[in-house]
Amino acid sequence: MKKLNLLLLTLFACLVACKKDKTTEPPIVDEGIAVVYTAGMTVDATGKSKACYWKNNAITLLSMPETAYGVSNTIIQKDKDIYVCGSFNNNGNFVGCVWKNGVKQDLTPVDGYPRVSPTKMFISGNDVYVTGSCSNGFDSKICYWKNGVPTVLTDVHDAGAINGTSSIWVNGNDIYITGLSVKYPSIEVASYWKNGTRSDLIITHNTKWSRGKTIKFTNNTLYAGGYAYDANNTMSQAMIWKNGIGQALPTLGEASVEDLDVNNTDVYAVGWYQRSLNAINEACYWKNNAIVPLETQQSSQSQASSIHIDNSDIYIAGTIRSTGSGLNVAVYWKNGTLVQLPNPSGNKEAGTADIFIGRE
Repeated sequence: MKKLNLLLLTLFACLVACKKDKTTEPPIVDEGIAVVYTAGMTVDATGKSKACYWKNNAITLLSMPETAYGVSNTIIQKDKDIYVCGSFNNNGNFVGCVWKNGVKQDLTPVDGYPRVSPTKMFISGNDVYVTGSCSNGFDSKICYWKNGVPTVLTDVHDAGAINGTSSIWVNGNDIYITGLSVKYPSIEVASYWKNGTRSDLIITHNTKWSRGKTIKFTNNTLYAGGYAYDANNTMSQAMIWKNGIGQALPTLGEASVEDLDVNNTDVYAVGWYQRSLNAINEACYWKNNAIVPLETQQSSQSQASSIHIDNSDIYIAGTIRSTGSGLNVAVYWKNGTLVQLPNPSGNKEAGTADIFIGRE
């Protein structure tokens, strides 16, 4: 199966064992000045990736061992508190955690599966939900955590396969999670779980590989985004599912939805696409079915990873591989205008995985 070739995604895969949907509460409605929060990683002078977030253009490194490699994948402002979810690998010790105002709280591993790899976080009321997986180096379990306590998802096609979760959304008492459930032999099926019960996302053709990357319940409608390979299993197609029914988004080459948001009746999805088969990956968003390329350097690889609609403004987080330096650069776009985030290590890598618009 083809994989995205950005270095940032490789780092994410190594750190969290699976690759963002947007999984935050509805936009904050308090009056105040909009603040742009982005979560991701930066590589320090020694070559180690470090979990971090940016508040507007100011970077904050999150607490983790000096020898560890880390990344953050979700950021949420709740009231006046800042929550960041992520993980780090310290000499083979994989730790998943939530930082609340910079104070780290570890996620409890599943018994017998000490390596914790969270993928997304959601906050509902006073409860913090995280989805991801736990492994022991040979086998893994997909799960979610509520306030740090894990619940294993057992409704899968093949319990012995490497199943995966990508995103979580909570609506009242209902917990929605999306990802993939593997069918023997090695057929990856885009799926979602509602309160632990699995449903496969519907695709109109047979394919070996599909995955749900993001999920959201709004206006009494369940939306999911991700990808499904075509009937020949030669190229990935960007997908939106509405109440479980899939629709491929238009592109000429490969593409994938990484995150989505809904504004009134408009569905916005972000991710990457290729202008032709085997061309470079380029950041984009779709408004309903219309594709909109995002501003980047000419001939540079890029990906959009997260979207947040705030009133009439469209904020999108992503990563660009600079054609000049060859390094990944952390960026976001506001209404299509590119903003490059500062990297304290200068000539090292950085990237963003999530964006949230808060108030102060």
